[in-house]
Amino acid sequence: MTRLQRLERISGRMGGGRARLRCLLASARALRQDAPGTAQENLREAVDLARSSSRPFETAVTLATTLNEELLAILIAEGLTSRQIATVPWLSEDAVAGGLSRLFARTGLRSRTEVVTSVLTGHRTRGQGS
Repeated sequence: MTRLQRLERISGRMGGGRARLRCLLASARALRQDAPGTAQENLREAVDLARSSSRPFETAVTLATTLNEELLAILIAEGLTSRQIATVPWLSEDAVAGGLSRLFARTGLRSRTEVVTSVLTGHRTRGQGS
């Protein structure tokens, strides 16, 4: 049995959303090189699970550990400010601002409002993954 399988089994035994969320994030991180599609699916499930908790701050803290442009866009769509996202100890507001700049440059979006619209409608602009 692999470590990911053991983690999945432990998560199932513990039950609850938090255990499942941590399992999804760990597996996404472990699989990002060898199975990027599965890793992306796990991240999407983690985002959905975190959203369903109705606690955007917890969502930001949890998901910022795997912060990338797509997750940054989702956190912005959740209504979080750069300062709130940057409360994770290893992130700064400058890091969040840099991520936003890269997101804008890569996608052609020009504002947080356009990012939110893109996330909420599912419309992908140039350079964005599916």
